[in-house]
Amino acid sequence: MAGIGVIIHNSEGIFLMCCADRVTCSSALIAEGRADLRGLKMAIQNDFKKVVMESDSKGSVDGGKQGNKAWTIFPLLMEIRKLSLGFLSLTVV
Repeated sequence: MAGIGVIIHNSEGIFLMCCADRVTCSSALIAEGRADLRGLKMAIQNDFKKVVMESDSKGSVDGGKQGNKAWTIFPLLMEIRKLSLGFLSLTVV
């Protein structure tokens, strides 16, 4: 069991919305991937077109660059990539 959180603010840093959930997962890397996915889904639901996604997880941000560890989050990465096609721009920092 892990906790995930998402905070969304506009380009001026003004708070717009947030969420927190408990998820069942086997690693911190999977929890971070789930948080990233949740944030993107919230952005889509609110019709945001230009998104900057920040994460404190190097593994989640680097995605496929993590070698064997990336396979544990491969399904999440594929869903994140699929959702990312719906944005005019998506920058990951």
